[in-house]
Amino acid sequence: FNQRDLNCLSDPDKNTRKRTLERINTDLVAISKGNDAVAEDVVKQFHASLFPLLLKGFKDNTEKCRELSVSILSKFIHRIIEMDDVAEPTVRAVRERLTSQPPEESEEVRLAMLQLLLSILTQLPSIIPKIIPEISIIVDRGAQDKFPDAKKTASDIAIFLAEQGALPPPAQGPWGPDTYNTLREQSPIMIRAFLANLSHQQQRIRLSALQAVGALVPRSDGKLLGDTMAVLARLGLDRTHQVRE
Repeated sequence: FNQRDLNCLSDPDKNTRKRTLERINTDLVAISKGNDAVAEDVVKQFHASLFPLLLKGFKDNTEKCRELSVSILSKFIHRIIEMDDVAEPTVRAVRERLTSQPPEESEEVRLAMLQLLLSILTQLPSIIPKIIPEISIIVDRGAQDKFPDAKKTASDIAIFLAEQGALPPPAQGPWGPDTYNTLREQSPIMIRAFLANLSHQQQRIRLSALQAVGALVPRSDGKLLGDTMAVLARLGLDRTHQVRE
């Protein structure tokens, strides 16, 4: 991609922005399969010039442009994840879009954003202590999403977060007392959202929500323990044996 492409991403015409994103997506996929040295040059340009525009694209008025912006960044986040000012701004952009008014209309875009967050956390778990409040807000919205796949991904994020908080020293890296306190404070927000999913019509959503609650409760402050136990007691009558167990 060149400077003209970058300029086109700010063009007022939505079709121009969409065509440019499609071309960039095609070109980057082709380059990533080619010469590693050339790819490294592109990675540096991607970080310096394209990355900020892709984050801006999360808020684009056109659904296809938002979808392409998230898709392109998701495909290449592993190449720039450890560079300065990448992970945290991306997580903030996801949170802002998922909590915006009006909310993101596209189920697929909402799912892709949640998947992008999970990818960032698994590739760079050391960032977690800095962004636990952001994660809890995103997980809360994801758990309340009407799209079952979004609910499932929110559960996966919460489980991974709780697992990182359970690692013994020094495996948990930069975690300290303040981080554990923040997780204890934020866990009830996520637990409350997952408790509502324990009555979902789909078995896989009830099961993933149950797993998320089970992972978060030991990391929480215990304020929702009574409510949690009451809901769990009712699951003994669930029609699916995996949930009952």
